[in-house]
Amino acid sequence: MKSLDARILVAIFHKPGKDDENFELLKVQLASFEIYIPRVNFFGNKWKETKAYVLSHGYDSLFIICSDVKIVMGDIGKKIREFATSNDIGVYGFGTVNNCTFTWLKYNNIEQTKSVPFIEGYCFGVNKGLLKYLELENVYGYGLDVEMGYKSHLNKFNCILSNDVCISHAYGKSYNDHEATREYESFLLGNPHIHKYLKDLNIYTPV
Repeated sequence: MKSLDARILVAIFHKPGKDDENFELLKVQLASFEIYIPRVNFFGNKWKETKAYVLSHGYDSLFIICSDVKIVMGDIGKKIREFATSNDIGVYGFGTVNNCTFTWLKYNNIEQTKSVPFIEGYCFGVNKGLLKYLELENVYGYGLDVEMGYKSHLNKFNCILSNDVCISHAYGKSYNDHEATREYESFLLGNPHIHKYLKDLNIYTPV
């Protein structure tokens, strides 16, 4: 089911002095959208600020991309608009050319669109119907991607990956902080239903 129009906000998560050149390129590539750049530090804080802004300003859909993500192929603006007007989609993302922990995120030119357990948090869109269910509060943002996938399926939304757009994100680039890992473990301990969701998918769990 589709709505005829949707107010879409694109947020670019950027740390000044890091990936500055690609950050400027993303602003050009996504210039047809309203762009929001949170100024606080750490992913979790950026997420909390951006989510509050979306809900308080009446947007229907949010697309987040980290400034180290490169758009390799495809019309990303077209796909964002297409997915943002679907009332059935909770969260969506795009295939990556890089090695990745979860094989379903790997780009291929055979499966155009497919349902997946969750989308990793460096490049994703989430629609307003799902936003109200997301409760992540930790600083580093660990667990957001799993929470989005779990609550998307739980609340009868689709969680999809599209290979119509291909992106690049260096494997492990955002996941090398000891404190972030501790927060992820704490997140799983505090969310046993989500922990079970991962176990049922036979995905590694560090706790």
